[in-house]
Amino acid sequence: MTEHAALIGVVRNGGDGLRETLTALGALAPRISRAIIATNDNTDDTLDQLAGWTGAPVQVLNLYGLAASEPDRVRRISVARNACLDALAGDDTPPPVTIVADLDGPNGALRPEDVCAAIELVAGGAWTGVFANQPAGYYDLYALRHPIWCPGDIWAEYRAAPKGWFRKGRDRARQAIIYGRQYAIPRATPPIEVESAFGGLGIYDTNALLAARYAPTDAQGQAVCEHVTLHAQIRDHGGRLAILPWLENIAPSEHLGPGSGAPWPGEANLKGAG
Repeated sequence: MTEHAALIGVVRNGGDGLRETLTALGALAPRISRAIIATNDNTDDTLDQLAGWTGAPVQVLNLYGLAASEPDRVRRISVARNACLDALAGDDTPPPVTIVADLDGPNGALRPEDVCAAIELVAGGAWTGVFANQPAGYYDLYALRHPIWCPGDIWAEYRAAPKGWFRKGRDRARQAIIYGRQYAIPRATPPIEVESAFGGLGIYDTNALLAARYAPTDAQGQAVCEHVTLHAQIRDHGGRLAILPWLENIAPSEHLGPGSGAPWPGEANLKGAG
């Protein structure tokens, strides 16, 4: 099987990270039949980089003015991601698999063979959506939902932490709640089923993806990561999601801290914060 995929992504002021990512994605050109990239209000050469990319036929959605109309970052990203989904939904026959990629750095060193293997897993029905891992430590706890590892909003948990945790500094609280759960998961680890994840790269069954939309709030109106709401809809329709430990990209250094990268204990030995 050699299924083709669509690529969608959002970027603003992508700089060198965008340049590296477009180069890496260019190696996947034989498998990408169409790319849709949303951007807005750039003050660098992002638009020129996108216009000059030859890795796949690309449609650039320039959402100029979005920064002013949606000052909240998660709301703004949700609008941009949904614009990409709407454009893909307008295709008569979209590819069976869709790659959703952050374009500003974490995917600058993707191994094409890993991405192609993940495409085949999704196309074959093994998973509805699969997500990247990072060797230095799985960083994206904001998008992660797992019954034990990270059952809720990591930042809400941090804000609600006992005041005593902060007496010796915020790093100690972040170590207990955040960094200590950013495990280094070996490539050979079996897929880890999750309720939500992302880590800068998701590969989805296109029909399941297009039946959902991103939202910056949950059913109770609370602010939440846009991936969490998307994945809840996919799972409500029977979808299954997993982190693939061998599908590796790069953890942005600003998202890691003291204690990140502890050895993966295995799902049977997972514990919550503290």
